[in-house]
Amino acid sequence: FLFKENVNLDLLDTDPPPPPPSFFFFFFFKSIYVSVGPLGVGPVQVSCPKCHQTVLSKVDYTSGLLTYLFCGGLFFCGFVFGCCLIPFCVDRLKDAKHSCPTCKTVLGVYKRL
Repeated sequence: FLFKENVNLDLLDTDPPPPPPSFFFFFFFKSIYVSVGPLGVGPVQVSCPKCHQTVLSKVDYTSGLLTYLFCGGLFFCGFVFGCCLIPFCVDRLKDAKHSCPTCKTVLGVYKRL
């Protein structure tokens, strides 16, 4: 590099400024799950902690670990031509996600495994 005579070389020896704080990640990935009691496969009557109403929970079934294990087990047993996908159609093999029908708050998830 070519420096002019009036360049202050002390500025080159200083440490770089610290990085900005990384607290903003908490706002993007914030999810709160509230435990309301024992949850099962079917709907249960619970008191919602957000809207404070006693409701019958709405249940949505999602594929969980047990679903994928059954799919892999059927695949290795020779059920290759689409039959290994049967566990994704059976609600008894899926996890149950309970939510409040009034305010849509997730009350909890019943996991099979």
